Amino acid sequence: MRILLVDDDLIFSELFTAKLAAQGFTQITVAPSAEAALELVDQQQHSFDCYLLDIVLGEMDGIELCRQLRQRIEARTTPIIMITSKQTSHSMDAAFAAGATDFLRKPLNEVEIAGRIKTAMFLVEATNREKRMRKALKALVSCGIDVEVIDPHEKVCFSDVPNMLDYYQLENRMLRLDKGHYQLSVLRIRIARFREISKLADP
Repeated sequence: MRILLVDDDLIFSELFTAKLAAQGFTQITVAPSAEAALELVDQQQHSFDCYLLDIVLGEMDGIELCRQLRQRIEARTTPIIMITSKQTSHSMDAAFAAGATDFLRKPLNEVEIAGRIKTAMFLVEATNREKRMRKALKALVSCGIDVEVIDPHEKVCFSDVPNMLDYYQLENRMLRLDKGHYQLSVLRIRIARFREISKLADP
């Protein structure tokens, strides 16, 4: 996971980076100001996976930096966690209004930091899965228009739809899952002349 830490306190940045490294986060880039952070973002071939922004910076504060990051396509859903020593709710409200994902107060606990980052990434991954499912559904609808007659006894899979498993692949995957809670997507498809078709098949 590639993390961009933005803080003008170099001693804090070094200590914080060491704490994150101890929790398994080793790909950390540090920027001493909001302006330097934006330059780093523009120079990257691959976008960062998470942003950690101190609210109190120089000419541009962390809240404005958060707002500008959210205006970039590559950072619209990326976790942005704000860091501050302030205890005021006003800063929190302003940060969330600018698009912040979460909020941490100094002094920081490395275990809590790691947990917050992982939780934020989990939410982003869930959102991305949802986007992929919407894309797959659009592809399903577009190719379904050309489908004329389907034998109701056959288990159908549209090969042009991304991430769509055929019946046996899905069955095999479900049977191999451990017990637990899983995110599922349920689709409803309207079938023309369903009453006529259903007469050809048993329940």
